[in-house]
Amino acid sequence: MDTNTILFFEQQPEALALYEVFEKAAVDRYPDIKIKVQKTQISFSNKHIFACASFLRVKKKKELPDPYLVITLGMPYPLDSIRVAVKTEPYPGRWTTHIVIGKNGYMIADGYINSSVAAGKKANETLSLSYDMLRLYGIFEIADIEIGFDISDDEYNHIYTGPCQIRTSIADQYDYQRQSYRETVVSDGAAGYFGYTIPYFSDKALYDQGGIKVASSLFMEKNDDGSALLLEVENNAEESVRATMADIYLNGLGVYSGTWSSMNINPGKKGILDLDFSTLLADELRDAYGIQSVGTVTLTMEFENQEGEKIGDPATITVENPDAVSEFSQEGEEVYNSDSIRIVMKGVIEEESEYSGDMYVLLMVENKTSENITITDVYDSLAVNGYMMDSIISPVNIKGGSSAIMKIQLWQSDLEKNSIEDISDISQVEIGIQVMQGDYIIEETKLDMSI
Repeated sequence: MDTNTILFFEQQPEALALYEVFEKAAVDRYPDIKIKVQKTQISFSNKHIFACASFLRVKKKKELPDPYLVITLGMPYPLDSIRVAVKTEPYPGRWTTHIVIGKNGYMIADGYINSSVAAGKKANETLSLSYDMLRLYGIFEIADIEIGFDISDDEYNHIYTGPCQIRTSIADQYDYQRQSYRETVVSDGAAGYFGYTIPYFSDKALYDQGGIKVASSLFMEKNDDGSALLLEVENNAEESVRATMADIYLNGLGVYSGTWSSMNINPGKKGILDLDFSTLLADELRDAYGIQSVGTVTLTMEFENQEGEKIGDPATITVENPDAVSEFSQEGEEVYNSDSIRIVMKGVIEEESEYSGDMYVLLMVENKTSENITITDVYDSLAVNGYMMDSIISPVNIKGGSSAIMKIQLWQSDLEKNSIEDISDISQVEIGIQVMQGDYIIEETKLDMSI
């Protein structure tokens, strides 16, 4: 272990052991990879960076284990594995994954077992469950637990067991038809214990096709930590399904394009998909785009079986919070206007993280057509203060007649290389963009922005 790696873990030394396991697995698998220790991450590369180890805050601090380490994989597609029960894509090709198990008829985003067992040997492992999470679902006694095991050997051959059920002594008497989650989450007792209010709840089905139902929806206002939308999904089909949330609009403004998260739901079970607005859109972004409260959420939901086959049609789901104002700001410096789109610049911000000094140029794109469009950047076209830089712009899908956020990410390493230490050091940003309808480019232009 070299000195730079040890210094990287100086503030969190307990996480070094986690990193050592990952590094050994990566080097054993790819002996010729290059490992580079940087200020905010340790990168693994061959021709290109394909993995990074960091302390990126992918969850709230109180939800992170101690110690913890985040592994970001640079993949051009979402990882299609039965082990991936909940996944998010903060940037294209970067996926954070969680394992979901089921208890008393509800899928729970908690509990994880990872064990290495030599041939002919045994191992004892402990599966820990959050008592508070069980309480929120109205589970005060456990009738059964379902968990699936993904088993692999040294040659990466996989066997998935499917859901294995462990029944307890109360299973035969347990009332599985009781809506324990709905009863609990709207109760004054739960609201007082967890510190939230429910300004809106509905048990009107928002989707009901192919045995899959979006059975209830609610807005949750947390007393000290923002707000969220919770959707209850029932799987009444005969096989496991994956429920996916994508293309999210807040107050009519597109804030995320592509898949945001997904959950695997076993047959006959229910799952709660939550959309935390603070995670989806940081406070400084909400301020920049004039979203003071979330009054309307519109998103696309899709469902597929374990073979990746679609179940039913994609659904556009809209939920309104009557207690909140549904608006966003269209103000800003206009940097482009054509028959198809209008683009305004909202400013430049620096990432609020002790582990990253990346900056973002904030834009809003208005789709003036009646058709859905996608905005992408032209490869190798970003220049800051006249110096070429790498760019990260997630493709932005915009519905006809709607507007959406577009962010140009400026990497800290590129900024430092060109002596840019503060937002005030940036005077000009240039980048080429393309407007696409389906597979066809209908417009291409260069944005030249003075900061």
